[in-house]
Amino acid sequence: MSGPQLTFIVAQPLLVLVVAAILIAQPVSVERLARFARRHAVTLTDENRHLAVRYLATTRRWRTAGVVLGIVISATYTWWHNRTMDWSALGMFAGWFVGAIIAEWRLSLPTSGGRRVASLVPRRLRDYLGPWALWIPIGAGALIFGLAIRGLAEGPEWPLVWGPLALVGTGVVIVGVGRHVLNRAQPAGARDLVAVDDALRSRSLHVLAGSAVAIGGYLASIVIGYLAGWGRGFDTGWLSWWSALGLLVCPFVGVAIATAPTRPRVGDARTSVPV
Repeated sequence: MSGPQLTFIVAQPLLVLVVAAILIAQPVSVERLARFARRHAVTLTDENRHLAVRYLATTRRWRTAGVVLGIVISATYTWWHNRTMDWSALGMFAGWFVGAIIAEWRLSLPTSGGRRVASLVPRRLRDYLGPWALWIPIGAGALIFGLAIRGLAEGPEWPLVWGPLALVGTGVVIVGVGRHVLNRAQPAGARDLVAVDDALRSRSLHVLAGSAVAIGGYLASIVIGYLAGWGRGFDTGWLSWWSALGLLVCPFVGVAIATAPTRPRVGDARTSVPV
């Protein structure tokens, strides 16, 4: 291996780490806060601004760390198998979504200090998630299970088993974090404080729904691709096309759901008690 090649191989991960460190170290800007307020139709005040700052800083930190991890893992995998230094966009997307899920889990944990209240009116998922953000992940999961069951009817094959199992494991994590997000106690305070908390709750649930679509689409593409290669009673050309479509489109659909403007449909009147 020549000197320039070795320098290039070493410089790539170092450059990624430097850029990630710069992004993580940057404070939340006024422009980013204003953009958040416009996208979610909330008014930021001295009383509620800290909630938005904490959310934006935490999500950027973990999403950036996830992107770095995805690039490093994909580059390591490529180097191990092909002895070439390269990374995949799929690994970057996967890292972003894993970091996003970790960030939402961290934000769902109770914080110390400050009085909080619990709602006496049960919170409904449809009040915080739009119909398409709610049903697309469910549809992706149903697609994987349907294809896996159809394939297993022809004979037991390991890829048709671990794909749905991975989906179940991912779904358990996402649903568990989502339940914490939906049911966490709200900070006690004025209406604008509660409005920002509701906006953040809706934002978090959309990120989790987008993550489910991206990860579910990736698993679906693996199952469909295996069935296409298997070829036993299946239209391989049709399946190959759908496998590629799921692999390429689902990450972008997931990002669209995760970053779309959200406006929770929560009524103004809410009965609550201190916790």
